[in-house]
Amino acid sequence: MTAPPKAMEMIVIKKDNEGETAPMLHDRAELYLVQVLRSRGLSQRKANLTQALNDVFNNGGKATGPYTFNNNPVWHASAGREGSSCTLFYYKTTDGDAKLFAMGEHVAGPRGVTKYRITIYGQKDDPNFALNKVISI
Repeated sequence: MTAPPKAMEMIVIKKDNEGETAPMLHDRAELYLVQVLRSRGLSQRKANLTQALNDVFNNGGKATGPYTFNNNPVWHASAGREGSSCTLFYYKTTDGDAKLFAMGEHVAGPRGVTKYRITIYGQKDDPNFALNKVISI
């Protein structure tokens, strides 16, 4: 008998590369990220966080153009509208897990261009994913 496939887990690279969490299954990752929102006064975005997180764990995230983080292609999952959205930026590890390294939201952009601002937390030493940076896809 073969073992069941390993469940996907998420590791959160804390803001400004201040360490990493242990690998977390979906429910634990949600509890952790809800606390991140709450600590920034953004509890009202919980439903959008939950939807975006579901996309990550169900492989529903999208490629993020030419962007990379730690030499890995960046993926994102987003839910909600400008002003209340939640976008998760992550990359996939070789064993199929997700490493989350930034959170932000949709911002207005020209027609046909999707823009995101890193507003919840980011990585200060990264030129694209530092807090308040805007990326376009």
